[in-house]
Amino acid sequence: MLCLVAAVLISACGGKKNTDNGKIMAIEYTPPVIVDPISMDSVKTSQRVNWINGSYTVTIKRVPMPSLPMVVNDYGQKYVDNRVTIEIRRPDGSEFFNESFTKSAFSSLLDNDYRKNGLLADIQLEKANGRQLEFTVMMAHVLLLDGEEMPVKLIIDSQKNYKVDYDDSFDIVPGMDEMRE
Repeated sequence: MLCLVAAVLISACGGKKNTDNGKIMAIEYTPPVIVDPISMDSVKTSQRVNWINGSYTVTIKRVPMPSLPMVVNDYGQKYVDNRVTIEIRRPDGSEFFNESFTKSAFSSLLDNDYRKNGLLADIQLEKANGRQLEFTVMMAHVLLLDGEEMPVKLIIDSQKNYKVDYDDSFDIVPGMDEMRE
């Protein structure tokens, strides 16, 4: 069997060696260039939402925090994690809720891979649902380029309590079965 495979390979290659004037060619490996830690831009968004008894203003601020533990990819490139603050103001302008979140606030829902290689990328208001405001939490993964994300939601109720949970609206959740056991 081995002789058959060798004969096919020799005939497919025409018996030629991969050489340049009789010398074997080698490709030199160039490692990626490591730059200063990469961080996302600071962002502030505000929007009004009809909730409970009027029009509330929800302001979300994302700020890179070099003081937080950095995420490092396989090549040694460092990434700065973020702090996201949610501020909710009542219709009269008074403060209803003001809380800052980092990845650690969601760690009970993250698998080991996202705890190590994930960043808190953003939080976005999705909708008012009865006496709750529902937010989508976006966790970015520095090693995955296919846009895979960990589906997490944040819910703030009319009593200023909040909870985090899995976002079941996602159809495919890598590792979810193992995480819920």
